[in-house]
Amino acid sequence: MSRYIVDILSSAANLEDIPRCSNIILLVPDTFRPSREIESQFTSCQNIDQALTGGSLYIKISSEFERGLIIGLILGRWPDAKLLTSRQGVYQKLSQRINLQKYRESSSENCHTESCGSTEASSVYANSPREERKINFPPQKPVVAPQLTAQDRYLDNLYYEVLNKFYDKFLIEVEIRAPKKKSVQAQLKNFAEGAIISVKKKAVPGITDTLPGSLELSMMVYDDLVSHKVIEESGLNVFYNDLLINEYFGREKSREFKPMYKEARNQRPPSPPPPPSPPSKPVFDKQSAVDAAFKLMWRLIWTDIYEGNPEDIGDLVIIIDKRFDKYQAEEPEMFPNCIKDDIIKRAIKLLFKNETISLLSNSQKNPEFISENYKTNRKEKILTQ
Repeated sequence: MSRYIVDILSSAANLEDIPRCSNIILLVPDTFRPSREIESQFTSCQNIDQALTGGSLYIKISSEFERGLIIGLILGRWPDAKLLTSRQGVYQKLSQRINLQKYRESSSENCHTESCGSTEASSVYANSPREERKINFPPQKPVVAPQLTAQDRYLDNLYYEVLNKFYDKFLIEVEIRAPKKKSVQAQLKNFAEGAIISVKKKAVPGITDTLPGSLELSMMVYDDLVSHKVIEESGLNVFYNDLLINEYFGREKSREFKPMYKEARNQRPPSPPPPPSPPSKPVFDKQSAVDAAFKLMWRLIWTDIYEGNPEDIGDLVIIIDKRFDKYQAEEPEMFPNCIKDDIIKRAIKLLFKNETISLLSNSQKNPEFISENYKTNRKEKILTQ
């Protein structure tokens, strides 16, 4: 059965560039915008556990560290999977055993892949699962996963990086296993220190403050190995149970390796829903309000002018003002006081423009100036046509 991993760096992808396959995982950035075609054929995947069940999925990646870790985990489960990437040279330098194929990034995005050889994905993948490596995965059955926080995801990355490196370096290589308990703990602590430094370089400042230190992290892994009897203590010495190592991590896994911190996480009560935000007030658009109000008033203003026969700007303003007040009494929300000044100015300008009114011939002022400054020109005489 063919399986594909598509390493997508851009925020968009063309469906025709993606192989037709029933088991395919798209690794996409947080900014990825799936098209309708992709949404109809691929399911959004929230975590690596779901991704390893198979199917047509896409999973959003928050960092190159996470991308490298997930690629390693998938290839650890399915070493024959094909990796489609625009960075073939990067992965060829890391391992000749990866089945690579060329992937063409979407031309709609400006992707910078030239410097990817020095990205965090390279360093992470170099230490991530190889063909022989098999870490334990959850059972293939529907489970209700707890809501993960950013700290939860960072802790998962730290824990499995330490566990995977210890497996690669010491659980596989029988000849170099440490026989003393303190030596094993020191090896785990060294791996923990490296993992923490790597994560802190990429994490948002402050988000890793609550994560365990190198000693606590190494002891978490050590205690789990002991509780699962992968390592058995005898005084100051330790012994390795190769049968259980194979059953937990080998190619034919038959046991589930359950970290104790995840068991505690599953018992954590769900977070209460956030309080509902107060309803936002609609934004007042003054220009739109003036347009709507003036449209209703204009015809009656024009009629009022002929009936009132104003002799100066002051009389004209009184007529418009009265008409506005009548509408305001009926629909106060549509005719707020803040638009009255704009209504009067617009009405005077339009009356001059339509030649419904005009200035006396001896006036030294222009209609535009009078319209904008009607309050100081109330005594300016006008003629009604």
